[in-house]
Amino acid sequence: MNRLFGKSKAAEPSPDLGSCISNVDKKAEDIEKKSAQCEAELRKIREQMKKMREGPAKNALKQKALRVLQRKKAYETQADGLRQQSFNMEQATMAIQSAKDTQVVVGAMKTGLKEMKKEYKKINIDNIEVFDYINYFHFDIRLYVHFMGNTTTSNKKFQLNWMRIYFRICKMS
Repeated sequence: MNRLFGKSKAAEPSPDLGSCISNVDKKAEDIEKKSAQCEAELRKIREQMKKMREGPAKNALKQKALRVLQRKKAYETQADGLRQQSFNMEQATMAIQSAKDTQVVVGAMKTGLKEMKKEYKKINIDNIEVFDYINYFHFDIRLYVHFMGNTTTSNKKFQLNWMRIYFRICKMS
């Protein structure tokens, strides 16, 4: 069968984004060099035109300058397109890296969850009483902060009465 259809060619490896970006950047730099050469040529033409009088020779230099300007404009447009391509590939690279980082974070969170479950299994039920005391103390603090920090209530006597009740409850417990 290989004689009829031939052998399949070995698949070429897909291009790496980093190498593509460097190739595109290199092409853009080459085009910018060509644009700089056009600029140098335009300077020479301007110097020649300053020394010349009006006439057919000066008109020929003007035409040449227009062609050089058109070429320079085309180079700049091409370089801008290449820079945009490079930027888009860099954005894709950053998105890929962000996705990889997210995978690492999710893996770490899964591992952390497993460790936390193991540690919760080690907790002694007899320690729950201590936790109740801590929760009660936290409630006391929140209640105190609420009454001391409530600036919307203009009645200070109301706040003081509630604070007295609060402190009596604290003394009882």
